[in-house]
Amino acid sequence: MKLKACLLNLVLSIGLLSCNSAIDAPDEYILTSSELKNLYKQKDHTYLLFWTDWCGGSKLTIENYYTAIKDSIQSRNLNSQIVLIAADETISLDAVKSKREEGFLSYYMDSPGGNALSNRIAVCNYIDEVFPNQEVSYLDWVAESMPTRILINKHGEILNPTLQKDIDTFIEAEIYN
Repeated sequence: MKLKACLLNLVLSIGLLSCNSAIDAPDEYILTSSELKNLYKQKDHTYLLFWTDWCGGSKLTIENYYTAIKDSIQSRNLNSQIVLIAADETISLDAVKSKREEGFLSYYMDSPGGNALSNRIAVCNYIDEVFPNQEVSYLDWVAESMPTRILINKHGEILNPTLQKDIDTFIEAEIYN
């Protein structure tokens, strides 16, 4: 299954190469795959949320769910963190800065997409680069594209490789119990 997804990504990536451009943002706002590896090693659990500003689900997930989780992590002094990763090059730097002002770790991925399809491919490629020996099966489904949520531990193990909703169960168990 992962081979099919990789082949599809390769074919689509070739067709979308002209759509991929560099982010025009200061380096401290760009999270490379190696920097992400260093970041998740600092906490017991890291909740990654790949988001776009055109996706209502992304906005609602951050505003209605992750803001409360962030506040609970801080108030209960849990050794966890939420990292918001902008998956679309059209997201303004002000939007990323705004998330930081709200108390989130917020970055662009180093090679985001510029539309729905290239965003999806960029997220898959980024995850494959950071976690090369782990399969995330829900990334094979277009319906599961944005927001993309991944839960990892400090050893770099993806704890929700089959369904994004698994992350909600884990968060609720850690935060609310």
